[in-house]
Amino acid sequence: MFDALNRKLPHQGVKPYSHDFTVLQEAISWLDSWENEYSKGRISSTHFLSKSTAEGLRITLHSALDFCLYITKKYGFSYLLTGKINQDPLEKFFGTVRLAGGQNDHPATPTFLQLYKLLSTYSILRPPKHGNCSISKDEPPSTLLSIEDLKQVCYKKVATTSSATEKLKQRLDGIIETTEYEADDFLNISASFADIADCVIYYVTGYLCKQIRK
Repeated sequence: MFDALNRKLPHQGVKPYSHDFTVLQEAISWLDSWENEYSKGRISSTHFLSKSTAEGLRITLHSALDFCLYITKKYGFSYLLTGKINQDPLEKFFGTVRLAGGQNDHPATPTFLQLYKLLSTYSILRPPKHGNCSISKDEPPSTLLSIEDLKQVCYKKVATTSSATEKLKQRLDGIIETTEYEADDFLNISASFADIADCVIYYVTGYLCKQIRK
């Protein structure tokens, strides 16, 4: 079941009534029978999922099946990559934001917005590290948006607004496709360096031990 919900490669895509599709259908039946055993009192609450977990799992399974049928029948998709629609990318994003916050593992809303802006700007301005490409110093990055781009959409005539809107959509799509950032690239964070608080604790502990031994 978990493998069927984490397909990320085209040759592993979930298709209607394929093996993974059948696995998800059987998982729903298994969850229903498991919950039926609990409702009849044959098993205790400790041997079953919590109410929110059971509902969430059932919604996930039904959504994956319905979405697979929807995009394949209505839009002609060949398969569904379930690993692309789960919450792993969202968890990775929040993990990156927490890592960028350094010692602050639970950033407040203003701090989160500042880190998000920092990461968004850095993802555009960061030069490439690898690959057969070089940095052009003559022209600004093509993914950057200017105020003039927004003015063309908001203040131009209707005849020119549609073309300007399409150009803006293409620019935004380009930004989305190139927003891959790594906090380690611009934050001096290493597991080999001890935190300042740890150094202070070690120093004070050693000093106290020395004084006690005297």
